Amino acid sequence: MSSIQPQSVFAMHPSVSYQPAGDGAVILRVSDGQLYTCNATSETFLSHVDGTRTLGAIAADLCEEFDIDIKTMTDDLVDLAREFIDEGILRRVE
Repeated sequence: MSSIQPQSVFAMHPSVSYQPAGDGAVILRVSDGQLYTCNATSETFLSHVDGTRTLGAIAADLCEEFDIDIKTMTDDLVDLAREFIDEGILRRVE
């Protein structure tokens, strides 16, 4: 897989059901019934993933919300996106 860059765009994988719940979210990978929970930070990231916005644009929005610098936020989102891709929760939009 190519590296994740600020211009990368992601969408929820079609076999995933995502539901915000309390201070986080519940994610069901329908293909095999795997259930995940995520914290408020991950849920906030996923709520911004829409298949059209770049990772950099999402990072810029979240910097304001979490009061963190853009480089740190982008690096954190790259790591988070990589984990979600590896788990089959996100897919890269070409």
